Amino acid sequence: MSVGGEKVLDRVLTFVLRFWSFTSLAMLMFAGMMWAIGGKGLLVRFCQQGPYSIFPLTMAAVGLIWLTIGVAVILLRFPLLRQNHGEVIIVTLAILLLYTNILRERITYGDFWDYVKAAQNLYYGETLHQRYLYPPLLATALVPLVPLGSKVIAGILWLANILALGLYIVLGIMLLRRYGFSRHFAAIAVFTFCLVNVPILRTLGYVQVNLHLANLLLISLWAYPKYRPISAIALGLSAHLKGSPLLLALAFLLARDWRWLGWFAVSLCVLALVTLMPFGTQPFADFVRNALTIYQANGINFRENSIDSLVRSTAFVFGMDPDTVNAMPIFLKVLIFLFAAIVLKKTLQNRPYSFEANPSGVVLNSAPVLILILFLSSPLIWEHHPVFVGLPYLLLLRQLSSATEFSAYAIAFFLQFHVPTFDLYPWSFNRLMSTLLVLWLCYHTAKHNQNGVLSRILNEGQISLSMQTDPTVAPTHTRDVAEEEG
Repeated sequence: MSVGGEKVLDRVLTFVLRFWSFTSLAMLMFAGMMWAIGGKGLLVRFCQQGPYSIFPLTMAAVGLIWLTIGVAVILLRFPLLRQNHGEVIIVTLAILLLYTNILRERITYGDFWDYVKAAQNLYYGETLHQRYLYPPLLATALVPLVPLGSKVIAGILWLANILALGLYIVLGIMLLRRYGFSRHFAAIAVFTFCLVNVPILRTLGYVQVNLHLANLLLISLWAYPKYRPISAIALGLSAHLKGSPLLLALAFLLARDWRWLGWFAVSLCVLALVTLMPFGTQPFADFVRNALTIYQANGINFRENSIDSLVRSTAFVFGMDPDTVNAMPIFLKVLIFLFAAIVLKKTLQNRPYSFEANPSGVVLNSAPVLILILFLSSPLIWEHHPVFVGLPYLLLLRQLSSATEFSAYAIAFFLQFHVPTFDLYPWSFNRLMSTLLVLWLCYHTAKHNQNGVLSRILNEGQISLSMQTDPTVAPTHTRDVAEEEG
């Protein structure tokens, strides 16, 4: 932007910030005056609940949007922040405004009651209820909030999810930059990914923990190897939220990073003590019991997109007892994992996602495939779970080169992130088909070495500018010369 344009933008931001500050102060003074004169009773007279609304949720959404705009304007007022991180601020603001407005319209929420009930189980010394299919760390963390009531816990979890979405956007852009995306390419990719995203919408609508899990996975990859303890602790936390992220530790095992694995083992043990010390081993026994009875707790659901569900639903539709085919998902998973192992081997050989040297190159290249494997290995894949498989989809954007690859990717992306939730066998298994298609694309594009069509269009035009403004950014299309010559 020209110097004149920067001055105009500064004046606009200054005016908006003054208006926001004056209005905020006026609202606070008005509320304080009404409270001082007549207490809560007088203040309530100025409030009205609209149709199909939850008044506290409505006010929380309005307040959060107001604060988000104010924080964004304050950050953009700093020229250096605006120059280096303007895209991140604008993308985060836009997505938070969108989803907070959508959530304001909901009058009922789902899965968080499972977390609340589990915390109440621990608080009253009961066994964890059958639908709580997670390690007990989250329930343990919520126990101190039980005396405040379920609505307070619900509000805290609701707000935490909105904040987690903002962090998800920032971390997504930061990690793509780590993978060599240009600043503009990373911002455009994450914005497009989040703009219309059914798994994000369902996660927020059900107040699920998937965004927190995804953020921990992103932190673990972004922080490695510079901040090994943070990377290991983040993955340890994710494994205590849901067991499946344990599989991602295989990336660090392949890198033979024993220091990281040591930190990871310590973090797993320390986090287990958070539950063991006040409640003993019973919550872990309950977790194992619930995991073994997972089919009884959830039944047959055509929207549930695991391999297990596809097999059991097929048996159900054709009049068979689903419990008689429990061995078939294991057989199918073995076949898929054998193919995934081939994909992983080819990925580590060609290093399509990152040219960084070992061990970080091993971790960054193996992580996308391992994320797909841990996703496919799950016995339950609900429509909100794909928020933590966004990384493989985003990284593939840089690999696509042919019409066939673009077509396959467009179909996979549409099936995973754009199709509404529905229950119609076999078509509602669209998300499972999408994941398998992306796994095939990971294999098919592994030879492209970050030189796809979009990469050339969006990255090459920015590389000289990026190197001038940020000397840490390296070209993404060429390997180390010494390595090539060797």
